[in-house]
Amino acid sequence: MPRIIDTSKSFDAFAASVEMETPLIRELRWRDSYEAEYPDVFAAFYQAQGSRERPAGMLHNVSRVRLHVQQAATALPSIVEEVDAAVGKALGFEPGEGPVHVLLVGTAGANAVVGRLGDDVAVFHSLEWFQAPEPAKVAAAHETAHGWHQVHLSGPEPVDDAAWPVFEEGLAVQTSRAVVLDRPEEEYFWYGLEGFEGWAAWCVENSAKLRHRLHHALSDSAKLGDMFGSGAVSGHHRTGYHVADALVAEMQTSLPDLARLAPADAASAIRKAVYEG
Repeated sequence: MPRIIDTSKSFDAFAASVEMETPLIRELRWRDSYEAEYPDVFAAFYQAQGSRERPAGMLHNVSRVRLHVQQAATALPSIVEEVDAAVGKALGFEPGEGPVHVLLVGTAGANAVVGRLGDDVAVFHSLEWFQAPEPAKVAAAHETAHGWHQVHLSGPEPVDDAAWPVFEEGLAVQTSRAVVLDRPEEEYFWYGLEGFEGWAAWCVENSAKLRHRLHHALSDSAKLGDMFGSGAVSGHHRTGYHVADALVAEMQTSLPDLARLAPADAASAIRKAVYEG
């Protein structure tokens, strides 16, 4: 069973105490009550996401967020337990050798991030992103795959090689497909968010264009933001994840073998596929 740090009860107590307060008071109490109960967790979370931005926007609707988090807190612990075991098995690792999981209310900027909590690799799951149990399983499987992979890396990460995060994301999508079967195609990339019907079909129809775009981005990592960050390609966001999924699938290698590739070799394989494809 994975180690899970669940902060949801502390958030609920915080939210109940500030429902009648101003947004400014809510933000101050967020820091002085909710964050203060888990100082190491939040320090690690902000380090992992690269920002100490607090969720001022969410705190304007704290009652609605509270209800949403209550639903998430009921469902996610069992989902994380189930998915953690399934991901470890799919990647061929021994039970109990995976990441720590943290359930928290983040900044609404991402559904989850992976980082370090002390000496441990940790997956920080943002409760406010919860949509429904099945999409949540897909999201948890994707991020948990990152966590297990980080725990068991077989060499140093080539942090300056733009092909490395492409491999990481492709492996995570492929793992989520293996662990959570037969979900709608968009769900493996958008985790139940509405408004993205037809997105996957567009990516397939424009795969040559997207691979050409990635070809250039591998030489200029700043351009990766259009495919993996907040940017867009022809109005379509997160297209890099679709390309990464396809590239890793085309390697025709088992998930355990993919997870054990030396990071430099994995990045090299992505470059070769993009440049020669």
